[in-house]
Amino acid sequence: GVLAAGLADGRAVAFKVADGSDAARQAVIPEALRAVGVDVDALPTATVERLVVPVLGHGQPVGRLIPLEWTA
Repeated sequence: GVLAAGLADGRAVAFKVADGSDAARQAVIPEALRAVGVDVDALPTATVERLVVPVLGHGQPVGRLIPLEWTA
């Protein structure tokens, strides 16, 4: 449940998902990158869509996981 990423220019981000959930980690990655100034929205649509975590009900999408706003 831990992810750390370092960018070539020295910026870095790290976070811990308490229950180790891959779905939660996947939902947090774009916001963590935005927090350090990465323009995630400029990435190809296919890349961004892979980061969307759907919530399924009877096999059909009924929502998605999104992270709460970052606080310091």
